[in-house]
Amino acid sequence: MKKNEKKKNSKTQKTRAAAAALNIASEEVKKKEHHDSDNMKRGREEENNINGTTARKNTLAATKNNNEEERRRFEFERQMKELNEKFLEAFARSVREHPRAIKNNLMRQYLQFVKKLAMEYADVIASSEEEAQQKGGLLWIFGSNGDSGQFGFGSNASTGELIDELLRPRLLQKGSILGNANTKVIKIACGGQQTFAILETGRVLSWGANDSGALGRPTSAPENEDEDDESWLPGYVNLDHSVKAVSVCAGDTHALVIASDGTVYGWGQWRHQNGQWRGLNMLKVSDTQTFYNPVEILNKKQKAKCIQSGENHACILTENGEVYTMGCSEKGRLGRIEKTGAGAAYADDNQKADRENNESYVKNLLTPGRVLVNNRKDLKVKAIATGELHGHLIMENGEVYSIGLSSFGQGGFFDNGVIESEQVAWLPRQIPSLSDKNIIAGSGGGFHSLFLTKTGKIYAIGKRHDGRLGALGREQCNDDPHPNPLEISSSFFGKDSVKMVYAGSNSSGAITKSGELYTWGSNLGALGQGPDNEDVYQPTKVPRVRSAPSQITFTDMSIGASHAGVIGVNKMEESTPPARDKKKRRY
Repeated sequence: MKKNEKKKNSKTQKTRAAAAALNIASEEVKKKEHHDSDNMKRGREEENNINGTTARKNTLAATKNNNEEERRRFEFERQMKELNEKFLEAFARSVREHPRAIKNNLMRQYLQFVKKLAMEYADVIASSEEEAQQKGGLLWIFGSNGDSGQFGFGSNASTGELIDELLRPRLLQKGSILGNANTKVIKIACGGQQTFAILETGRVLSWGANDSGALGRPTSAPENEDEDDESWLPGYVNLDHSVKAVSVCAGDTHALVIASDGTVYGWGQWRHQNGQWRGLNMLKVSDTQTFYNPVEILNKKQKAKCIQSGENHACILTENGEVYTMGCSEKGRLGRIEKTGAGAAYADDNQKADRENNESYVKNLLTPGRVLVNNRKDLKVKAIATGELHGHLIMENGEVYSIGLSSFGQGGFFDNGVIESEQVAWLPRQIPSLSDKNIIAGSGGGFHSLFLTKTGKIYAIGKRHDGRLGALGREQCNDDPHPNPLEISSSFFGKDSVKMVYAGSNSSGAITKSGELYTWGSNLGALGQGPDNEDVYQPTKVPRVRSAPSQITFTDMSIGASHAGVIGVNKMEESTPPARDKKKRRY
């Protein structure tokens, strides 16, 4: 027994010694980093003393931020490389000396150092992920009910009719503005009957139905019957060329973009439950008014970072965690208009405010107004998930609040004794069943919602019908409400993990970290699963098509009323980085 204890103590001591060696190596990396940083600082000071001119100082000041970002990126890469090399040396030495010893302590030490580096260089990692998301790619379209030209392919050459159905993803390149191989798409938004795409240049393309100015550009019918309508093919939105768009969203008859400076622009029309209402320019609908010209919605001082559209409302999240809503207030979708007091009659009947010429009330609806959780300005929102008639606010502390209609439980609540049409949260309502899931993102659909947790789990709530929740069998998919979160099994994605979820009017989608696309829900929606064209009740990988082989990584998608678009990047192009200019490096 004593002999075994000695042997065990010896193994423990040797494992600790290996871990200590790794610790020393990490400290050496830290010291070297500080030494290099001091050298760089002294070098810059000497250079300034020698040249000492105002022009030189101005140049250095202008490039200081870029140099610092590049230096930190370089230091992070160097430290990770050295840490891995030291770990491998320590691990190999430990295996040679004690082949049967368990290396748990060594692994723990390594993971601790990796976590420290990840925390110290969080800005570098976040910047790299954002750059990857903004990398442009090709665009594939699929779905049904394409009779408004929202697919972007125009009419069939042989029949002269619009393509009505795309059961598999089709590459939108040939025969359009996107036909240029150098024209890459970074963002996509599918609305009711329109599609929008942001190019790497920051310009915005639109195509589809334009009867309400929703495309952001004027279009006219063709002079000859054998020509396509201008709205059926991609064309540039009437944004000033100085505006570089970075994000886009689309509703039934409107669209919004965020410019690179944080300004929000919009165009098209708002509607209420009785039909056409006002333009985003606030003008009343008439035969003499046009609504396709973009107008400023939110000033750049408020720095918008995320925009999402419902059917006839929009939600804007700013960089400092504030949320603003605008549009139709019916069924509580704005989350800031109560059905009480002097405006009680208008909150659920916006047309009544127009009929009674209550212009101040209408202006309040159509101007972005801040949504307050528990009437507190200090509570910050991390992410938003906007559905057609409802929405969710995901708070910094992990809590989830819902606004708008929850007739099928899509808001996360369904109160006993209340009819479906009155299941409304006029102000943000906390959803306890979602607030303990560590949710980081979500997406709102027609009558359902999807949520993604920090660990990659997916939860679904709302209407069960046609499999859109992705977690119930065919026999369970009825019209009963389901406000309680259903976890979608990770087994559907194999060993892969989900990066983002997407909800459309009656179908759902997800993109995994490896770049695969999954869809489920109604066959009347956007599935891309092929000619079987049946409802899909669980997440199913969209089969690859010839134009999207395995080296294509899907990076982003959008699902509209009945069609979808997905962006794909060629991994082979990504794996060949451009040569660096060595002269610019000063490390």
